[in-house]
This record gives sequence, structure tokens and C-alpha cells, in this order.
Amino acid sequence: MPFGDEAWLATRYADVEWVHNDLRFSRAGASERDQPRASPVMPEENILGLDPPDHNRLRQLVSRVFTARRVRLMRPLIQRITDDL
Repeated sequence: MPFGDEAWLATRYADVEWVHNDLRFSRAGASERDQPRASPVMPEENILGLDPPDHNRLRQLVSRVFTARRVRLMRPLIQRITDDL
């Protein structure tokens, strides 16, 4: 990983399915020491750090707002914000 930890990459369908169903690889578990995670420090709890069913429930709520059309309409604002940053 970019911060020095080792990582495994699952590429076969059966392996990916096994990882997704193994609670040791849950997003909640990633906040604990020596658990798989994408960065050295896990961000504060947000939708990306939640496991089902909480993740699914919140994703369903926000997906109604973030349609392709809505995101396309937000592009100029997002571009201005990024340009300012």
C-alpha cells in the first residue's frame, strides 16, 4: 500500500466473492488495528466506511438525489470549486 502496509489483490470471481462475504474484510473491521484498509488512518465514519445493511440503506437514499442528470447539472459548480482550490 502507499503507506507501507502489505496488501493482497483478489482477481478471480470466487476469491472476490469470498472476500466480500468474509467479515474479517468488512469496512467496520478496517478501523481496527491490523485490519485491511486503503489508507493508514481511516476517515471518520461516512457511507464509504459502512457495511451492509447500513451502507445499502444510505446509498439508496442518496442515489435518488445523485442521478446522472443532477450530477451533470452540478458540473459547473463543481468545476468552479475545484478551480478555486
